[in-house]
Amino acid sequence: DDEPAIICTSHTPALTAINGHLWLAFKGHNNPSIWIVALRERAAGIYELRRYGRLNHAETRRGPSMAGPTADPIAHVGVSKPPMVVYRGNSDPSVWLHSYMHSDHDLRLSETRSAFAPATAYDELRSQEARYVAYTDRAGQQVMFMHDFRPGRVGMPPGWSAPEPVPYAFTPRRPAMAVLDNVVWLAIKSRNTDD
Repeated sequence: DDEPAIICTSHTPALTAINGHLWLAFKGHNNPSIWIVALRERAAGIYELRRYGRLNHAETRRGPSMAGPTADPIAHVGVSKPPMVVYRGNSDPSVWLHSYMHSDHDLRLSETRSAFAPATAYDELRSQEARYVAYTDRAGQQVMFMHDFRPGRVGMPPGWSAPEPVPYAFTPRRPAMAVLDNVVWLAIKSRNTDD
């Protein structure tokens, strides 16, 4: 029998499923690198490792976030398109988007400064894919929100929107986010209570 893999991390990992593949991203235990693992079901309840590795240029002090397939126009043989990985930088508190296309750099989402790890979500039901990022500002108070609509939408240029504050969303922690039926849902811990 195969021995189970042991993965060590000092922060909360991220987990997502895309086209029958399970993806796990995590910060290294004693280093700032972000690692990614792809698993595929080989037989009922038995999963096999499909891909494993460190994401080039992706370093963080917090756990990463991921959702949906990357928008990078790349193809992977034998494995579904990898997920979008978003993280707070290690030495730069900006929010970063990992690029599988560019081996020499990741994309810093402009005008972002985050106190904690960001949240990300993906909406595959739109006629053009949509990706979302939410994070707590550098002061650790206001939740900020931005989105990326893929090229092709009438009247919508490609690229990320400017960050905007979410009304009445104040928290001393990282937000959580999901998309259901084209509606973006955001969950936060209250700023002053445990509500």
